[in-house]
This record gives sequence, C-alpha cells and structure tokens, in this order.
Amino acid sequence: MPLLKKVLSFFVHGRFYIAVAAMLLAVQSSLLLRAQIPSIGLCAFVFCATLFAYSIYYIDLKRPVYPYHKATTILAAIGAFISFLFIVNDVHWGVLILLCIYGGLYTFSRFLPFKLFTYSTVKICLLTAVWILAVVFLPFGKFIPLGIPFYLFALHQFIFIFILNFLFDIKDIELDEKKETSSLATKFGETNSYFFISFLEISLIILLYFLMTDRSNLLSPYIVPLLIGNIALTFSIRKTKTNRDIYNFLLYIDGLMILQCALVIFTFYAIRYA
Repeated sequence: MPLLKKVLSFFVHGRFYIAVAAMLLAVQSSLLLRAQIPSIGLCAFVFCATLFAYSIYYIDLKRPVYPYHKATTILAAIGAFISFLFIVNDVHWGVLILLCIYGGLYTFSRFLPFKLFTYSTVKICLLTAVWILAVVFLPFGKFIPLGIPFYLFALHQFIFIFILNFLFDIKDIELDEKKETSSLATKFGETNSYFFISFLEISLIILLYFLMTDRSNLLSPYIVPLLIGNIALTFSIRKTKTNRDIYNFLLYIDGLMILQCALVIFTFYAIRYA
C-alpha cells in the first residue's frame, strides 16, 4: 500500500496526471465535433508536449516531491519530437505556431526584457489559451470544424480551464502575498476571487443552454455530461476552500478535466452502441 501511494504521488506530482488529462481533452474534442478518435501520433504529441511544458516549468523547484523533472523534461521533449514526425503532414501550422509562441511567452516571460507577459491577467489568459489551442484546435489538424457549435464549445472549455487555473492562483494567494508576487487572486482578494469564479460558473451554464438550443444539435446529446462536470467543479471549489494541500489540488482540480472527458466519452459510445 505505501508503494502504491508513492507511485500515485509520483504520477500526480510528476505531472503525468495532467498530461493524461490534456490527451483525454483532445480525444474528447475530436469525438464531439468529428466523431472519431484522433491519431495515436496526435495523442502522444499532446501528452508529451504537456509533460514537457509542466516539467520544464517546475525543473528548478526546491525540494520537490518528484525529483526527476529534469530527466522527465528531456524524455518528454524526445517523445514530443518523435510523435510530431507522425503528424507533421496533418498538423495545422497556424495553430502549432501560436501554441509554441504562447507557450514560450508563458514559460519564459520572466527572462524577457519587457514585463507585459508577467502581468497576472496576461499570464493566466496565455496559459488558458495554450490549453485551448492544444486540446480544442490542434486535434482537428488542417480541418478545424469552424461553426457555432465549435465556437461555443471552445469558449466553454476556455472558461472551464480558466477557472481551474484561477483556483491554483487562489491556492497560492498567501505565498504570493508574502513574496509580493502579483497574481489575479492577489489583485482581487480571496473573497472577490471566489465571487468572480461563481460568475464564470454561471457563464458555463449559459453556454450549455446555447449549445442545447443550437439548431445543428451536434452537441446537444452531451449537455448532461458537461453539466455534471460543471456541478463537480462547484463541489470541488467548495471542498478546496478548506483544504489547499497541493496534492489535493493536483488530484481533484486537475481531475475535473479527466472527469469531464470520462463522462463525455462514455456518453459518446453509449449513444453509438445503444
């Protein structure tokens, strides 16, 4: 049992957990709007690229629970390069270039000679945009299914992931205030931050309503699983107000992405084979 806990801890703290979440979000997008699973190469690329991005960001972390971020970064970079070779002919270069630019600006903003990308609002929007490009736009390759259902779903996912990122800002609010580090949570304050998140949650419900009433009916069968995911988000927010341990945040908050995917993927195959 202690060994199992250690393995799970390494899986979560090593950011393999969030890399799996990113991969599943890409699968979910493709299933919802193209009714097929993306290629193995694309799934591997999203997994490895996410693992690389988070590993390199935490590579200088003092006394990490997972001490192999440097080795993981190297292996993830190799994996991303190899998997990219399998999708190079199908990838949308505009999306990929934006993904690399936004990811680079977010990760290396502190090394730039200007401070625009170190501002809290800009950073959290950059991080969320990277996620959306990777898990909503990239899975479709050259043929992105532009239209009302796609735009509404992309906006829903943007707000959903923005909330998750914002929750991590709130978790670190006391530490950021001690270090005099600016974040969206330190600007708003804890009470106003949770109030703003409540407003964003209402926005998610409104978007689901518009998806439900869309004439194409493309995503209407998935309103319930998406709604359940949003309800789970509300429950998790309340739970983490009293317990801000990093392991719980990584496990439960990042786990909301996996929960959303699991519900949607289950619904997709239940409809197909019912």
